[in-house]
Amino acid sequence: MLFAFALGVLLYVVYTLRATLLLLWVSVLVAVLLTPIVDWISTWSIKGRHPGPGFSLLIFFFLVALSLSLFLSLALPPILRDASGLSQQLPDHVQRLVNWTHLHLPMSARLNENDLKHYAELLIGSVGDLFRNVTNGMVKFVTVILLAAYFILDGKASFDWMIALFPREQEPRLRATLERGGSRMRRWLGGQGVLMLAQGASATLVYWLLHVRYFYVLGVLAAIFNIIPVLGPVLTLIVAGLVAALDGFGKVLGVTIFYLVYHNMESAFLNPRIMKARVHLPAVSIIVAIVIGEAVAGIVGVLIAVPTAALISEIIREYLIKPHTEPDSDVGLASP
Repeated sequence: MLFAFALGVLLYVVYTLRATLLLLWVSVLVAVLLTPIVDWISTWSIKGRHPGPGFSLLIFFFLVALSLSLFLSLALPPILRDASGLSQQLPDHVQRLVNWTHLHLPMSARLNENDLKHYAELLIGSVGDLFRNVTNGMVKFVTVILLAAYFILDGKASFDWMIALFPREQEPRLRATLERGGSRMRRWLGGQGVLMLAQGASATLVYWLLHVRYFYVLGVLAAIFNIIPVLGPVLTLIVAGLVAALDGFGKVLGVTIFYLVYHNMESAFLNPRIMKARVHLPAVSIIVAIVIGEAVAGIVGVLIAVPTAALISEIIREYLIKPHTEPDSDVGLASP
């Protein structure tokens, strides 16, 4: 009875703190994925000395900030240069859009000024909600980065402390299992990098062939947005479509067709096969993990679904499958 009561209290606490626990788990995942990079930086020789973990982490963040600054220095000047001319051409673009909708969408002729005003108010309200969600997401993102930095610096001590909570005879097995799970999670990051590279390269090539403005900027954004499940392709299509609309609706149609074809191919073929090769999970397991992750935690759940499934798979294999297979192998060895 005491055990059942304690279990109920524990489940209630977990349910109450589910948002905080999810934030901590995402931070742990980020730390696990970035620790090899920080360890690699710590092997560098700087004036005959190797940087410590803290300095290596600072170097990593500096390199990320430097890459971002270089990208913005190359991408922003042409955009800002065209912004002044775009503001003058905007009424013409809007009028062309209205004429196109009246010509190709007969239902749009029934819209009156009040309907347009109503839809504009709804759009403004949705933009306000989006801004609040983005602000809340940025706060959580900064929190995850700070927690991940702490876990990277103090990860080994925290890992040893957690292992020490279990019986001493179980510690080596648990340590080896979790380390194998962490290795599979890092291979997921490599697979995600391959998908981002494929998305960015193909998008840049198509934008260049379509003569879309700022094709190299849009290609980089497509690669970055690819790491965001579900919402990433939508954001990429919106941004690329708006830029393509500046030069005509033919380019918008070309961009739309490209994304419909590419993301269907990625979802059906590339993503399951690349992730299966990297994390050694069947394609159906990856799809099921993504669906469960979305139901539990939305977009964040989809993002962490595959590495979490890789860790759970390793634990299940070690503690549920091996105990049933080891006796048979022992019998097979003893029978001769």
